[in-house]
Amino acid sequence: MPDLVRVSTLYRQTTFGVAVHGPSHRLVGAAAGTLVLNAHAGSALLQHPLLLLGSLVLGAWGGTAPDWLEVPYGTGRRLITHRTVTHWVPVWCGLLWCAYQGAWAHPTLQLGLQAFLFGGLSHLLMDWPNPRGVPVFWPTKRHSLALWNSGQHDVKLVVLLGTLAVARLLAA
Repeated sequence: MPDLVRVSTLYRQTTFGVAVHGPSHRLVGAAAGTLVLNAHAGSALLQHPLLLLGSLVLGAWGGTAPDWLEVPYGTGRRLITHRTVTHWVPVWCGLLWCAYQGAWAHPTLQLGLQAFLFGGLSHLLMDWPNPRGVPVFWPTKRHSLALWNSGQHDVKLVVLLGTLAVARLLAA
């Protein structure tokens, strides 16, 4: 059986022209989106499968957002430098805070926005431990936890957050 960590590192997909490490950011984003919805909806989640599907899709889309928001164009070029403003932790935390505080016209839209933003925040949490890091305090200065190389533990992170999402869902 092939080493799943190596397979996840070697397998690359392209989202809006940006290479990402396989489906890891999407899967962790989907799980994060589900955790957000489940935290709000509790047992009502089981009665509304479309809300679950929506949170999965929007969380997955948010999980790749920090990369595609850099607006790739041409061959390997981006309008915004990789891992700067779009990966800046205070922006995502601030937007998530606003989404929780805002009075929205429809609660479903608010939950969808929160799932998307939490998916985006999960992307930053996956990028932070690798040597390139993410901007935490200033958009042009990155901080790294330097725990592992990019893609090295993607499968473990996906399984961990997926397990949390399923456990939370079953506990509802």
